Amino acid sequence: MMSKSYIMVIEEGIKIFSLIGHGNDCKISFAVKGQTAPLAGLCADDKIVGYLSGNIKRFAYLFEVQESAEGNECVMVKVFESAAGPARDSMDDDVKNIVLSHEQTESFISVTEEQYQKIVACMMLKCTEKYAKRSPGAQAQEQEPHTVDEEKRLKGGVNVLLYGVPGCGKSHTVMNKYCKDADAIERVVFHPDYTCGDFVGQILPFTDAETGKIRYEFSAGPFTRILSDAYNHPEKKYCLIIEEINRGNAPAIFGDIFQALDRDGDGNGAYEITNADIAAQVYMGGRTSKKVRLPSNLFIFATMNTSDQNVFTLDTAFQRRWNMRMVENDVYQSEIAQKLILDTNMKWAKFADIMNGLIIAKNAGMTSSEDKRLGAYFVTEKDLYFFTTADGMTQEDADDRNHNFPEKVLKYLWDDAFKFTRDEVFKSNYDSLEKLIKAFEEAEGDKRFDIFADDIFGWNQDR
Repeated sequence: MMSKSYIMVIEEGIKIFSLIGHGNDCKISFAVKGQTAPLAGLCADDKIVGYLSGNIKRFAYLFEVQESAEGNECVMVKVFESAAGPARDSMDDDVKNIVLSHEQTESFISVTEEQYQKIVACMMLKCTEKYAKRSPGAQAQEQEPHTVDEEKRLKGGVNVLLYGVPGCGKSHTVMNKYCKDADAIERVVFHPDYTCGDFVGQILPFTDAETGKIRYEFSAGPFTRILSDAYNHPEKKYCLIIEEINRGNAPAIFGDIFQALDRDGDGNGAYEITNADIAAQVYMGGRTSKKVRLPSNLFIFATMNTSDQNVFTLDTAFQRRWNMRMVENDVYQSEIAQKLILDTNMKWAKFADIMNGLIIAKNAGMTSSEDKRLGAYFVTEKDLYFFTTADGMTQEDADDRNHNFPEKVLKYLWDDAFKFTRDEVFKSNYDSLEKLIKAFEEAEGDKRFDIFADDIFGWNQDR
């Protein structure tokens, strides 16, 4: 009868296994979460990997079953223990995913012989790398626990930066044009407090469950995680999406990855960088000496509001590493173009087009006037819809939802787009945003637009 293989989830803080000498028998007897008969089926010669959960999340022990289990008791022997075992997230996806799927609900996880051997190979390699004395030529002879077939690698990786006015559909374009066939997507948002440590990874302290001592490990960020996945699965398309790239200090956030953004003809990184922490996460077995570069199946997309350029300016050296794509702001082609604004006869496309024309005309001479335009998707369909009690809500709830359009659009026009030309766009008797919004909300139908200067929409000519 062939032996079977298992992963035993050991909760952080359980140190009893470290007290057992190598080669010594131990009898385990415990109730296990999620399984009424957790040890049922365990037979002599079955193999078990001890996995430490909690903050550690690494493989630390190897056991072998000595006697078939009886009830909830089993005799096994500890054959190996390592304080330098591989982390869960450094393993191949099949191993990593089976642990992720079961570690919160089960304590004994059945695995295939191939998965067991992958774990053991990584445990041995990590132990050797950390503790074994190595000859000068050993580094050149390093072998990964598995090989990556570069012939299967998808080509065409690019860096694309989409820019345009707020609400013009940049994120929609990324998802529906560039990433619709992606096998995996990682999305991040840059902001003023976002750092290289958040994006790439950083050294963080962890408490060792066995010794109680503080140790420091590299915790991979979203960039390193998707880079690792893309490198180790060459036939799949991976997309990293960076929203609002200019709202953070992008060159500082990228750090030394900045140099790796250049691409060759196939979409691979044109240059390699030396970063041992990233290399240990990307290359199976923790090959820290191998240089890092972007694989051709990793696609990077970023979005930028042109009206936000005063937040963090992207310098020329950074921008030239991206294919720049302007997203056209065509309000008449948007999915909500013909939707009426609340209870009026004004369609969103007509309103936005007239406002955008005024923004250009009233801000002539200002270098950023076109960046102040209303985007085709500046509002949502729900912002335009006029709610009533017929929609199954109280009048108070309906009124609250109908605040969305004036609070979003009128506030933007007053505070930003027409900040210096309010008297030319709105009637002179509105000297505050509060009065403007109140007048709009208290009116009904087309009377709501009486807050604007006379006949700004050309209704007198129509009549």
